[in-house]
Amino acid sequence: DCLVGVAGGERREGGVPELDVGGASLYARLAFTVGKLVVERGEEVMELLLERPWLVVELVKFGLIWEDAQDLEVVPPWKGDVSGLVTRDEISGVAKSFVADRAALEIAAVQKFVDADSVAGSALVAASQAAVTSGGKYLRVLERLINSLATAGGREEASVTKFSAIIERLLSSGHTEKSLPILKALASDLQIDALISLLQKVVKSVADVDKSSVFEASSPSISLVVSLQVLLDALSKRNAQDRLSQAQILLLVRHIRGWYEGTEGLRIGKSLRLDAAISAVLRLIVQMRVEVGVNMTGFVFAICEKWVLELEIGDPQARVVLYEVLLLWRGLVDAAREDPQVWETVERHEQQVQEHVLELFLKAGDIQDHAPTATPQAIFLTLLAEMATNTPEDILLQSKPVSQLTSLLYLPNEEVHKTAFSLLRRITREYIQATSLKVEMRSSEDPTGAEEKLPEAVVKGAKKEVADVEVGVVDLATHAGFGYLLSWMVLLDHFEDATFQLKANYISHVRSLDALPHFLEYVFGLLGVGWAAAPFDLSRWDFQSFDVEAFEMSSTVGFPLLAAHLYWRILRHAPSLVRIWWMECKNRQLTLAVESYTEKYFSSELIRTELDLLTTADKSTLEDLTIKASKAANEVFASYTIEDTNLDIVIR
Repeated sequence: DCLVGVAGGERREGGVPELDVGGASLYARLAFTVGKLVVERGEEVMELLLERPWLVVELVKFGLIWEDAQDLEVVPPWKGDVSGLVTRDEISGVAKSFVADRAALEIAAVQKFVDADSVAGSALVAASQAAVTSGGKYLRVLERLINSLATAGGREEASVTKFSAIIERLLSSGHTEKSLPILKALASDLQIDALISLLQKVVKSVADVDKSSVFEASSPSISLVVSLQVLLDALSKRNAQDRLSQAQILLLVRHIRGWYEGTEGLRIGKSLRLDAAISAVLRLIVQMRVEVGVNMTGFVFAICEKWVLELEIGDPQARVVLYEVLLLWRGLVDAAREDPQVWETVERHEQQVQEHVLELFLKAGDIQDHAPTATPQAIFLTLLAEMATNTPEDILLQSKPVSQLTSLLYLPNEEVHKTAFSLLRRITREYIQATSLKVEMRSSEDPTGAEEKLPEAVVKGAKKEVADVEVGVVDLATHAGFGYLLSWMVLLDHFEDATFQLKANYISHVRSLDALPHFLEYVFGLLGVGWAAAPFDLSRWDFQSFDVEAFEMSSTVGFPLLAAHLYWRILRHAPSLVRIWWMECKNRQLTLAVESYTEKYFSSELIRTELDLLTTADKSTLEDLTIKASKAANEVFASYTIEDTNLDIVIR
């Protein structure tokens, strides 16, 4: 909890409550109080607010912060005890009601703000001044107020045209930071000709920026680049890329290149806000398929590589840049596949891009500063995981990052789980082929040699007990639970296609780990075996195979089916381990339930599978042995001939 109540809470120096974030508790108390008055007293309070423009600005700002907290699925800094101002149950309701009514408040306000000399008009002035001096949320406050004004006026062309003229006037006079909120509010309503005209003015302003001060806070560079981003995005959505001047875009990229080039190479990281805006502009240029030439494409790859190699993925601001870089890289690769002749230079960098994407993905575990479900983090990780999935075989097998990938199985993100597992499965397949050959060669040369063991990283992942198996008390269907099950899936993948001797070594190793009891109890907990009145019904499901890519955390059947599949695989490849656990388990209720459940759903499938293997097996090498399998009778007949004597065995 980010807030400790004023009454009884320990304080830091200066009287700020412990854990209070930037004084948000006091700010929230004031906002909730006024918000509650607005909700309860309506127009009467609104009239008073219109005479206090600064208060309108602050309330709109509070509403934006609340919306961000809801949309981004992060905990608001004021969530907690507000010292009796309103009850805990009322906090959410009051804030939501205020956010819902705020739109009406804004429209009522801006309708009276039409006269620039009115008291109401001063709210726009107040918001504009706050935006210029403080930036941040106040830029969005001004944008929201202008949006409301345009909405109140029906977004008529005449009204929008007036705003367009204001934007041009501000740009011409060098006040880009003042024009930006208006531009963001109305870009989607401006005519294409107006957008092109504004774009030309911004590009001209970019050319006039002093290179020596481009990374300083006082420089207009950030406002100009964000303006470019808004204009290019609006043109892209109108499919107006054919209206862009290629020469003008080349000139723009050349100027941006000049900002970053120094005597010691490319300068990055001096302003992460500018880096993020630049990468977004470059992405939009590529997305609109504006060809920038071989030299400029080389610069784009060089600066992207610099960002990826030097920025820390654990830094939230750096992640914004890296997110745009990933989108830019994907856009370049897509463009090259669409038109190889125009974008042929991209092919030279594609291998390098894939290497950097994998390196970045392996660092994903360094992200620890936000809640796992926070939307920005989830979006970034999902994109990174999607791009890492396509890592070429030669890059993956060259590094074989088993330890890092196993750790990523426990990162609380579904797409990261799936990508890490997919890459591990590809590494395992190659590893088993090589290890099987090594074991067979060593067995023939040195029968008493050391047994081959499972990779240490795989064992570490499977031994990580994610929770006590308190069925009915602890939720087992969690991100950590999914990672745990996938760790065992990777472990069991080592049994697939392994030679007899290697499989025997692995069974011996698993038995020595003492990790199987917890795993089986976890599996049976998910299936409801031994504790639920009605265990999970497998009669309608095929559990012999499982598509991890199709798994959904929110599905009610996903975890039970994955658990059933893993139980099936261990019965197929290491039934002796299950038998040993069953004999040693002291929970008689559980063992009886497992025996019944196994017989009901698994036994017949196991028999059928083994009979199929016997039926299709190559018997040409068995000169003195005859094997026949009967599916109808569920039995195997074997006859071994020694001279004139036959030894017959029937297995039912």
